[in-house]
Formats: sequence, structure tokens, C-alpha cells
Amino acid sequence: MKVIKVLKDSEGEDIGYGVEELPSDESPVSLPSVNKPTRKQSVPVSDKTEKGKPKAPASEKSVLSRLQTQCSKREYCRKDIYQKALKGMEGDSEAASRIVAALVKERYVDDLRYASAFAREKASLSGWGKVKISYMLSAKGIDKAIIGEALSEIDEDSSAKKMESVLRSKFRSLEGEKDAYLKLLRFALTRGYNYDEAKEVVDSIIKEWKESLDGDGSPKKEEW
Repeated sequence: MKVIKVLKDSEGEDIGYGVEELPSDESPVSLPSVNKPTRKQSVPVSDKTEKGKPKAPASEKSVLSRLQTQCSKREYCRKDIYQKALKGMEGDSEAASRIVAALVKERYVDDLRYASAFAREKASLSGWGKVKISYMLSAKGIDKAIIGEALSEIDEDSSAKKMESVLRSKFRSLEGEKDAYLKLLRFALTRGYNYDEAKEVVDSIIKEWKESLDGDGSPKKEEW
């Protein structure tokens, strides 16, 4: 059998290849494989431009214009509008601060206006007490002086009537429970009502309920 073998000189260095006749009981020697470099697969130009091209960053002018439109439709505080500006400018805090400053200067953003609207809405519609309203405004980064001014604009009579309405409604779900008094008072505090004011209303509700009971301990249906 004829095979190709690597030829070496006296010092063992490769000098080329040669053909040698081997006996039938010897196995042929295979040549070492040579790894050919593979050609890099080309990417269509259309894919590079459509998928790989980075999106152009938004300009301050375009972000400012967009936020002006949003602020003209509803109230925002500085903290909330800053987050929107920061997102629009892709994390550029200096640009976001300039945008907020412009919005404040042009009266698109006003923390007092926002806090006053927030306080009135939560007191009259959601039935929140001043404690909760104050806490939520503080979380928005509103100054304490501004919060105090906003809370002073809440109509006290309207707020008191809303509190009583909310607590009476809640009591209907607790009626008959032995710890209804404590649960109702705790509920009032979670709504942000002042303890003394809430306790007075809760005491009144429980008293009326007890007075409405029949002799067998059941409430009079025409009253409750």
C-alpha cells in the first residue's frame, strides 16, 4: 500500500512529503488537517440600517413642547414632571432640570396649584383626611409651607360631611361585629382623619346604632 508520509531531515525537521510503500499490516498515516479560515458572513445593508442604527436622541425643544402640552391638560408637580423630562432626555439630568425650570418659569408647573387641586380632590371625592393628604404631598417633594397653604383651602364643612358619609358606609360592613368600634376607628385613621375628629364621629355612629336596636338586640330595619 502506498501512502504519503512526512519527510524529516537528520535533525527531525519537516522537509516535505513523500510516497512510501507500506506492508499490508501497517495502518496508513493521515496528514494533519489544516483549518481554512471561514469567510465572515455578510449582513445585508438593509438590516444594518434598520435594526442596528441607533435611535436619534430627542432634543430639549421637542421634549419641552411635549410636556407643555401635557401640563396644559392637567396639573403636575415638579417631581413628577422632572421624571418625565428625565425619561424624555434619556437620563440627561442637566437637560431635564433645564426643561423643568422653563416649565416653572412659564407657569406650566406650579407646586402650590398642584397641591391645592390635589387636596381638594382627595378631600371631597376620595374622602381622605388632612393627615393622609399631607403625607402624600410630602412624598411628592412638596414643601411643608405649600402643603399647609393647600390644606387651608379645603372646605371644612364639606370635608366633615364626607368623612361621616365614608365612616357610615364602612360601618355597614362591620355592623354586628363585637370589635366594630375599634375597626371603624382604625379605618378612619388609615383614611388620614384626625383622631379626635374621627373618634367623635365613630362614637356618634355607634351610639345611634345601639339606640336603634329592638328589644331582641336586632337593629330596626327602618333606621339601619
